[in-house]
Amino acid sequence: KPDGLLLVPAGTEADFMHPKPVRALWGVGEATLARLEELGVRTIGDLAGFPRATLVRRLGEGLGGVLWDRAHAVDDREVEADVGVRSISVEETYPVDLLGDDAVDRALLAHAAELTRRLREASVAAGTITVTVRFGDFTTVSRSHTPTRPVVGTTEVLDEARRLLAAVDRRGQGVRLLGIAGSALVPADTPRQLALGEVERRSVDEVIGRLQDRFGSGAVSRARLIPSSENPPKGVSE
Repeated sequence: KPDGLLLVPAGTEADFMHPKPVRALWGVGEATLARLEELGVRTIGDLAGFPRATLVRRLGEGLGGVLWDRAHAVDDREVEADVGVRSISVEETYPVDLLGDDAVDRALLAHAAELTRRLREASVAAGTITVTVRFGDFTTVSRSHTPTRPVVGTTEVLDEARRLLAAVDRRGQGVRLLGIAGSALVPADTPRQLALGEVERRSVDEVIGRLQDRFGSGAVSRARLIPSSENPPKGVSE
């Protein structure tokens, strides 16, 4: 910190890596972890000390060989710099399930407004919108759509998200997690045909964004997101 970087001096890779759990290696998911634990491999050091030929025989060259190499700090992939942001998302897990269409729609509006702010900060528009919903039983469903033109405004994002959510069979279940993501990002100034009234809506988004940047996120908000006796807080059933 503050840059989120850790320098591992050359020659100390093993000291840094080997005490860590084997699942810290990229490519070790739940299924692979279970197979490694069957072999008595629990740390990266255990993996480094395991015979490569046996590991390849049990996991295959494509996985076993790669994991063994990485446990020895061997990775010949090229480093890609400045690849840019590939997606921007807003997601929240609620302490109490959201119940009722109105509560869910208000949360969707809040997410759409925040996603719009982040898109504006990054000077990009979203070519694809994805909505993710997790229910109280932890079932998770995602729906995506690529509109005919990239979207960047709150109204556009919200309209896409509402259509996607409408395609999810909620069956009256409470919503534990809700998220909206924008991907297939393009520069915000990419030429595109504007819809009727879009200029005015984008102007409102920009004004709200500037006020929030200057005075804080609570300085201005859409009326529908302000809690009241008729508009209960998130996670509270009406």
